[in-house]
Parts: sequence; structure tokens; C-alpha cells
Amino acid sequence: MSLTRRLCLAAGVGLPLFGRSASAQSFGDGRPLHWVVPFPPGGQTDSTARVVAQGLARLLPATIVV
Repeated sequence: MSLTRRLCLAAGVGLPLFGRSASAQSFGDGRPLHWVVPFPPGGQTDSTARVVAQGLARLLPATIVV
């Protein structure tokens, strides 16, 4: 068996073991979600981000700060 096949097999067997430990924290535990918009305030991108954030705040159990 080639080295590449052995590495793929090892990754396929080992990766599911790490997925379980990464899910320790639940989403929306009271902390706000900060969304950084890399454009100046008052522009079209900022306005669009704020409208989208309002829509997401209705769907997600978290406060979204733009």
C-alpha cells in the first residue's frame, strides 16, 4: 500500500474522533455575535449588512452587532 493511501486511511479513521470534542459549546449562549464589515459606516455595504443582521437576529438565538 502506498504512503498516500495509508495517510488517507489514517485521516479517514482519525478525523471523526476529533469532531466529538469540538462540539462542547452551544451556539447562542447569551454572547452577542460580532459581524465586522470592512467598509466605512454609512455606505451601501454597511446598510445592507445591518438589514441582513436584523433578519438573522430573528432566526438565530443571538444578538448580532455590526
